[in-house]
Amino acid sequence: MTLLAPLALIALIGLALPLLAHRRGRPTPRVIHFAALRFLREGDEVLDPRQRLRDRLLLALRLLLLALIALAAARPVSDHDADLYVLGAPHDAVILLDASRSMGLRIDGETRLEAAERACLRLLDALPPGSRVALASNDPAVPRLDLSADHGPVRAVLAQLAAEGPRPGAWPLIDALPVAAALAPAQADRPRVLYAVGDRTEGGLAGLPSAGPAELPLVLLPVDGAPLAELPSSPPHLGVTAVTYEPAPELDPRALRIRARIRHYGAHTPPQERRVAVLLRARGREIARAELAVLSGEEAEIELLHVLAEAGPLPLSLELELADDPLPSDDRRALWLDQGADLKVLLINGDPSEQRARDELYFLSAALAAPEQRPRAVQRALAPDQLEGELRRGPALLEGVDVLVLANVPAPAADVAAAIAGRVRAGMGLWITVGERVDAAAYERVFRDLLPLALREPVLAGSLPGRAEASGEGVAPAELSHPIFRDLAAGGEQTRDLGLAGARARRLYLLEPDLTRLSAVALSFQSGAPLLITREHGRGRVALLTTTIDRDWSDLPLRPGFVPLVTQTVTYLAAHRVSAGDRQLLVGEPWTADLPGPLSVLTPSGHSRPLLPHADGWRYADTYQPGHYQVLGQPGEAPRTFTVNIDPRESDTTPRPLLAPDRHPDAALARAQRPRWRPLLLLALIVLGAESLLRLHARRRR
Repeated sequence: MTLLAPLALIALIGLALPLLAHRRGRPTPRVIHFAALRFLREGDEVLDPRQRLRDRLLLALRLLLLALIALAAARPVSDHDADLYVLGAPHDAVILLDASRSMGLRIDGETRLEAAERACLRLLDALPPGSRVALASNDPAVPRLDLSADHGPVRAVLAQLAAEGPRPGAWPLIDALPVAAALAPAQADRPRVLYAVGDRTEGGLAGLPSAGPAELPLVLLPVDGAPLAELPSSPPHLGVTAVTYEPAPELDPRALRIRARIRHYGAHTPPQERRVAVLLRARGREIARAELAVLSGEEAEIELLHVLAEAGPLPLSLELELADDPLPSDDRRALWLDQGADLKVLLINGDPSEQRARDELYFLSAALAAPEQRPRAVQRALAPDQLEGELRRGPALLEGVDVLVLANVPAPAADVAAAIAGRVRAGMGLWITVGERVDAAAYERVFRDLLPLALREPVLAGSLPGRAEASGEGVAPAELSHPIFRDLAAGGEQTRDLGLAGARARRLYLLEPDLTRLSAVALSFQSGAPLLITREHGRGRVALLTTTIDRDWSDLPLRPGFVPLVTQTVTYLAAHRVSAGDRQLLVGEPWTADLPGPLSVLTPSGHSRPLLPHADGWRYADTYQPGHYQVLGQPGEAPRTFTVNIDPRESDTTPRPLLAPDRHPDAALARAQRPRWRPLLLLALIVLGAESLLRLHARRRR
């Protein structure tokens, strides 16, 4: 037992007050003369023993009450049996709280966010007196609290979060590390520690490094309470990872084949089977029902058919009928059905050939025509001179084009490049693939503002610096965190090769590093050179493939993953598509468009929200409610539609191994201490009640 405020024991001097009160507070006796006094001898004491006992009991209760209050003020603590470490000296503590959707997992009637609140309160009680506390979270809506010796605001925010539950967003905890570090600037005379509180998922504590930024010591506090070296069990649950549809003209001209992927999260040996009812609803009315069996740790696909009875987009939702799912937020997925919502892709062939296998666009065009491409891609191919000729006659060629592909095309003239750049800023996607006809200097001259990175020169794979002579450069595992691969990664892919293992390139373009261009690498070679790199430009997106899209420089088109790579890249580039149709967004992603106004948004709850003009058009960012949205324009104008769904990556609640926190700079880290003054205060209240009852009884007797 340890006292955090031993000076408070000075209050025990106050025990003398009841003694003085009982000694000096006796009533002065009155002298009453009566005849029987002659029978009493002088010096005899006549006292009621019951009165003496009652006064002593009252005195004891009052002494005990004051002693309990003094001990509680001294804040006694005892060693904690949990794996919680705090700095023994007063310091600056920053609490980094995971408030993403996975924290809504319910275990034994309690969500992980509620368990996180208890862990944070336990941490606050264990901090030495004089410590200052700040609060940060990966949810951008959670208030950021600066360092303060008053822990009350932190407790209030924690209580509000636990009561409301996590929002459906997916924010990796590692992205909030710089924000948390900024709340505790380094000071020479005051240590600082970052306490990360969350679950052990890939987006939670398992994704954090072994130490915080800027030499900030990092302490991990899993909400499951298990030691860091152990992997606790997680309750199994089901979730919808993806819903797609395609026409089924062989059944009916307006028939649609709807496919959904259902995943059973959890690991069992041997695998356990769970049967679930899958419901298809249109405007809230059930239109189809089926039953599916899914093994634990695996994913199953179900197919449903629906015939459109009306023209125009139809709001559809696919739901799982589960009564006891620990994570119900992923049991529903929304989409708009519309046979006319096609993707318009314009292909510019820089190296045509009469032999299909040697044509620059043969493999790309075949991949876009695959049945799994949803929405369906409507292709149009032109030669480079045709592109320049039509653009010089007017911008009509690119109006309504969702994705423009420049496949091994020489750099266009400056006026043509400016027209392309303008359409990209308005929301069109651009995919550039290189080859023999691409000149690096010319592309940098006309597309400097578009290219993710500047092209340097094409090199043979065996001539890269530090590489041995080889027949080709291998493709490294994909960066699954890139949005291009989010559907593939959420679909149960167990490896990061995505069907591209063994692909090799004999020749590739090197790129010039430039941090100012804010590019993102989706695929790279084993040497580290980028293979597929992207960049946002205005409301549009640009992708650059540093080798050919045909077989001239690589065997990429021969790999099983080529088709999903093409379809996912085109879908990613068309995220802000300029043609009509359904747009699929994740929770928190803004909807933008360049349309004539005024506009308003009809939310899934039925509320109409007016849109305010943005710098590049219209923007709606309040997309934290999953469901169907409609963008309403002028009366009589057909509404535009988009859906918002949860990120499937947050549904994987499987515990991951944690990197051991780097405790070397904090050798003074000690076990947390359990506060013991609260039971003393409770006992003091009980004693106070007993003292009041005894005092009332004494008054009545008198």
